Amino acid sequence: KSCLQCHENGGYVDRFKAYAPVTPHPEMLNCRQCHAAPKSGQLFKKTNWVKISHPEIKGSALQGGPPVIPHSLQMRENCLACHAGPAAPNEIKVSHPYRVNCRQCHVPVQEFATLKAKWDSTDQFFRKPN
Repeated sequence: KSCLQCHENGGYVDRFKAYAPVTPHPEMLNCRQCHAAPKSGQLFKKTNWVKISHPEIKGSALQGGPPVIPHSLQMRENCLACHAGPAAPNEIKVSHPYRVNCRQCHVPVQEFATLKAKWDSTDQFFRKPN
């Protein structure tokens, strides 16, 4: 609950002199089950945890379309939690946060292969005859 005091709605936090990003999953109340505290008087126990690299953006689903969503959507349904606001990293900040329905244009990468197969199979109906 103490994490959500700043991260539920985001905003500037005087104590840290920084912006708190909005959490994409406020229904998960036990934050430290997954997130480690940034500072602690105790040493952390060594684990075999390996940080994964950022997902690679593989282009758009359709020629001239917006990029696909390169990560899963599980616990990331609120796109604007990471991609908008003053706490968002410039590399992933969107230029159009007022368009709230991101999936209206952006396709998750997991669905792209299925959609592409459907488009390829129906494409024959839309081609101009030679």
